[in-house]
Amino acid sequence: MTWNIYFTGTKVPELNRFSHLEINIYHTPTIQINYTEPESFQKVEGFLNKGAPIIFLSRNGVIGFQKWLKRLDKSFEHWSNPLIAVGSETSLEIERVFHRSSHVPENQRAKDIPEILKTYPHKQAILITGNRSRPELPRWMTENGWDFITAVVYQTGWFENLDLKQKFKNGDDEILIFSSPSTVEGFLQTICQNDLKSIQSKLVSIGPTTSREIEKLSGRVFLEAANPSINSVISETINLITHVQ
Repeated sequence: MTWNIYFTGTKVPELNRFSHLEINIYHTPTIQINYTEPESFQKVEGFLNKGAPIIFLSRNGVIGFQKWLKRLDKSFEHWSNPLIAVGSETSLEIERVFHRSSHVPENQRAKDIPEILKTYPHKQAILITGNRSRPELPRWMTENGWDFITAVVYQTGWFENLDLKQKFKNGDDEILIFSSPSTVEGFLQTICQNDLKSIQSKLVSIGPTTSREIEKLSGRVFLEAANPSINSVISETINLITHVQ
């Protein structure tokens, strides 16, 4: 049996290292990212000048923030604020774009970021996020008396992937890899379904938040990545199916 794997995230994965295998891997994103500029930089700049930690809740947030600074002709080198990344992918993007290191919660989940925040003496922070971010962290910050500002630097929209629509046969030799809850919803938009009840293909999740979205939509998680990064979730998937074979 030849496996067909569909990766639904926006970032192009490193697929060359799997070219020797008799496995078809397709990059078929089901969402699209549009970078936007928040209304005012003045309030954010006020928090930056106070040394408030900057929390990046996604890799796209890093890219969007950098684009925003560039449009305003601002140099991030002017500030030395502590940086917090939700996971390894976001941390790598911070290093690539800003040449800075960042704190990453041990389990690489937004709900674990409070453990890092508790180590800071002043309850001020900047949240860099998109329009579909989860509410748990802002809720915790509000309940615990944090003074924070949220900058939405990108919008996530569904993308009807015609290539995926044509290739996907809903067979047991197919694997769908989801890199976020939004990619799950984008997949359903592509195949014109309301839930995952009828999906026979195997469903792979990059992490617990995405797994919960799959299960909420009546899907069964075949594999949840131990390391929530794009290359790791693909590697873990291939290792598992190769072992099964």
